[in-house]
Amino acid sequence: MKKLFCFLIIFLLFIKVDFLFAQKGIYIGFKGGVNVANNYGADYTQKSTDVIGFAGSLTTQLAFAKGADFSRFSLMFDLGFLPMGNNMKEDSIKTKLSYFTFAVKPRFFYGLLGKANSGFYVEVGPYASLLASAKSKTEDENVDIKDLYTPYDYGVAMGGGWAFTGMFSVCFNYNLGLSHIAKQINNVDVDVRNQSWGIYLNLAIPVKN
Repeated sequence: MKKLFCFLIIFLLFIKVDFLFAQKGIYIGFKGGVNVANNYGADYTQKSTDVIGFAGSLTTQLAFAKGADFSRFSLMFDLGFLPMGNNMKEDSIKTKLSYFTFAVKPRFFYGLLGKANSGFYVEVGPYASLLASAKSKTEDENVDIKDLYTPYDYGVAMGGGWAFTGMFSVCFNYNLGLSHIAKQINNVDVDVRNQSWGIYLNLAIPVKN
């Protein structure tokens, strides 16, 4: 929990500093799409299939350069909902975890000459998540298993996309969890972690240019 608290403090400091110094543009918007999740780790040995769900977030983009340049830098803040979990093949058990996620991602934009705000971009940065719910579902019952998992997760969020205009883009995201999400057994960490990828549509509305 101390790691998560420290991360959130750094997150808030980033927001404060960048709103003071980002003079080239501020955009707010929404990102939503299909998320495909599963687990990995040294102690995760079960055969499973992916869990597919909807993920969405509110976004803030602070631009530090603008125009039809070959390159542009901005800082992205995402506050959203992210489903995780797995489908056990042998036992037909579906585990669904839901998180509220905060991400800070520097974005590098490569614009098309003569076409302002159109082109390819890549982004990567840290994320931290709070566990909202954890449920295990079989053919006969649906069980709350939130007490079996730690209340937080953290890792790296990365991706890229294509901006058709300054307001609309399509992107691919990958989230690699670095935290042990299962609670300790006999004071020993259980190495099970989250990972997911997704395809999203992103709408960004300029509020300052």
